[in-house]
Amino acid sequence: VVEDSITKFINTVQFFKGFSEDQKKRLISRENCFESYEKEGIIFKQGDPGDTLYLVLQGEVGLFRLGAINTDDDHVSLKAEVEKHVADLGVGSIFGEISMLTECKRSVTARVLS
Repeated sequence: VVEDSITKFINTVQFFKGFSEDQKKRLISRENCFESYEKEGIIFKQGDPGDTLYLVLQGEVGLFRLGAINTDDDHVSLKAEVEKHVADLGVGSIFGEISMLTECKRSVTARVLS
């Protein structure tokens, strides 16, 4: 029953339009294919290996990037790391695919917003 509702859901997601029904069924039946996260939970961190893509089935995910800023206070230059909110992703959004396909490290941190 859960697999049927997930199949119906992914049929509405553009990314999966080119997948055959058999490919979708194999994807859904994979062990450890689905994960659940608490609010404010970290899905992955900037710099982590990119070996998985993610699909938002419920809630919202925020993407954040760490960057350095320089401050000049009385001629003393300080470098501080700040987190910039890059994007919000809702139901049906896919993320993490670029790092997975290019085998590059994650360029952002993904955190559960709701």
